[in-house]
Amino acid sequence: MPHATRNTPWDGTLHRADPAGAKDVLLEAGDVLYVPRGVAHDASVQEGGEPSLHVTVGLLDPSWADALKAAIDQMEQTQPALRQSFRTWRIGDPAVRAGLVEAARERFAAVANEAAMDLVAMSFLQRLGTDRMVMPGRSLRTPKPGPDDRLILADAVHHVIVPVGEGAELRWAGPTLPLTMAELGWIEQLSAGATPSALGVEQALAFCTRLVALGLLERA
Repeated sequence: MPHATRNTPWDGTLHRADPAGAKDVLLEAGDVLYVPRGVAHDASVQEGGEPSLHVTVGLLDPSWADALKAAIDQMEQTQPALRQSFRTWRIGDPAVRAGLVEAARERFAAVANEAAMDLVAMSFLQRLGTDRMVMPGRSLRTPKPGPDDRLILADAVHHVIVPVGEGAELRWAGPTLPLTMAELGWIEQLSAGATPSALGVEQALAFCTRLVALGLLERA
C-alpha cells in the first residue's frame, strides 16, 4: 500500500500476499531490518531454541492530508469563508454542486501560500512538544539552582516557542508558559548554557528555579 498512514484501511481481501514476491529473512542477535512503509510483514520466532525478543520502531511523518487539515483548522479561526455553511440540503442539485466546486477551489487556494505553511509548521512543532513523553532529569530531591550554576535547556524535553502578542509562549507536554520579552531573551541564552547571574537581573534566578522544577532546565 503506497504511502500508508495510520488512517489507511487494510483490506486483506484486496491486498493479498504474493508468495512469489515474499521473502523470508532470518535476523541474528543485534540485526536491524528496515521495512519500507506500507509493506506487509510478519515477525515470528523459530520453533525450538532460546526465547527471542524483537522491538518494532515505526517512523511516520505527517502526511499532506495532516498538513492541509492542520492549516484549515487554524485558518478557520480568522477566515469567515471557512466558517460559512456548506449547503448539504441542496447538494444533489446540479446547479448547486457546480457552485460548491468553485467555492471549494477558492478556499483550497487560500491554503496554498507561505502563511498557511507557517501555520502548519507551528502546529507540527507544537504537536512534537506535546505528544512526546517527557523524560525530565529531575526528582523531588533536585536541588534549587544557585545564581552561579550553569544551566541549559534539557534535551529530553521537546518544546517550541510561539510568538504571542507582545511576548511569547513556551509550549511543551506540560502547561503552557507565558514569556515576557525579557524571559524570551533569557531562554535564548539558556539554550546555549548560562548562569542566572549572567542573565543580569535578580528575577532571572526565580525564573530559572521554576524551569528547573519543571524539568525544562538542567545543570550543564
